[in-house]
Amino acid sequence: MRHLRPAMALLAVALITTACGGSADDAAAPPTEAPATAASAVTTAPPTTEPAPSPTAAPTTTAAPTTTTTEAPPLYACDEPPSRITSFGEAVEKVSLGEGAWITTIIAQGSRHFSVVLEQVDSLEGRFDGFMETELLANETLEGDRAFNQPVKVETGGEFRLAVDAEPDTDWDIIFSRFYCADVVSLPLLGAGEAVVKVALAAGAYTANITADGGRHFSASLEEVGSLTGRFDGFMETELLANEALEGRRIFTQPFDVEDDGEFLLAVDAEPDTSWEVSIDPF
Repeated sequence: MRHLRPAMALLAVALITTACGGSADDAAAPPTEAPATAASAVTTAPPTTEPAPSPTAAPTTTAAPTTTTTEAPPLYACDEPPSRITSFGEAVEKVSLGEGAWITTIIAQGSRHFSVVLEQVDSLEGRFDGFMETELLANETLEGDRAFNQPVKVETGGEFRLAVDAEPDTDWDIIFSRFYCADVVSLPLLGAGEAVVKVALAAGAYTANITADGGRHFSASLEEVGSLTGRFDGFMETELLANEALEGRRIFTQPFDVEDDGEFLLAVDAEPDTSWEVSIDPF
């Protein structure tokens, strides 16, 4: 009985194990790992982050262009001496005059007849233009010294023929100066004989008051000259302020209008012994 106890003990252990539903091998096996789950085929995109709005650029302010005011050069070189011809007796000279208004001043000393004629010549052909205008600058009988002043209008610059008819003992001096370069004179203006001067008038209504004292013919005229170009305007209006034969003292009153500010050529034609006064007054 004593020898059967170990065997019985082993039997008891076997029965207990069977009753629990397993074998000794099952008890000794290591635990089985759970099968790996297959990765999902859908890849989840990371959350979209909206870009921060770009700051709105401030409107660009364009700087105003810098305006440089450059004074226009003078149209004519007024520092140059005027054209001058000095001689005696008869003569034929060639002179060059540019486009614009000119003032001729002639001083003659002698006796008997004296005349000066200016005619334009075609500078390319050397021929006289059949449509040219002849300017009679002087035509008088001298009795000593005599001064002549006449305006000359040159529409196209070129060469001119200057013809002087005088006695051999008559000395003369002829000067051509640009009206553009002449100084503006103040009014009223007093003088004697011929005169050509520059006056400045603003737009408006005026009255010319002229007093002349002498004999023979007397005239006064006012012509507008382009203040910017220095040229005569082909459509300008000439104001004839006086045109009479004098027999002593005479008063002339003439109204006229000025449309635009500008410079005017005042020309007086009179005998050397005729004194006169010209006043231009706003209406």
